[in-house]
Amino acid sequence: MGAASAKAEVCADTAARTALELRVLQSEFMVSALTCGQRASYNAFVTTFKPYLKKQGGQLRAFFTNAYGAKVGAQKLNGTVTRLANMASQNSLSGGTEAYCKAAETRFLNALKSTDKDLAQMARSNPHAGAHGYKACVEIADRNVAEGDAAAPQGVN
Repeated sequence: MGAASAKAEVCADTAARTALELRVLQSEFMVSALTCGQRASYNAFVTTFKPYLKKQGGQLRAFFTNAYGAKVGAQKLNGTVTRLANMASQNSLSGGTEAYCKAAETRFLNALKSTDKDLAQMARSNPHAGAHGYKACVEIADRNVAEGDAAAPQGVN
């Protein structure tokens, strides 16, 4: 966190939130591909959105590097990606495989008909979108104002 106040929380600006939410969705798609034998759908998703996924991956790396520094940022990013995959795997087990796989198939079909903007909206409206665990900078700033706390959130992009 560098020279920022020890009290400051790491928060995600709009670009970082989009990248984090997309990573949650991509983790869910990856687990669906493995759990449901939908590798072809996942490969089509990755191929279709390769430039956008690459751009968002860069945003994600920048977020973690800016927040924690290069070495710790890379570790935090890897830990977050692993945690999201584990959560997606646990979620896949909770409602029965058949229902999960049918829903996953529909999500893949909807994603493949989407634009980058539509995909970002799909990721944002995903019930697990916040599973990444980072709050928006505006949420933290609003809370700090309400609590009279002068420590500003450490916004990173």
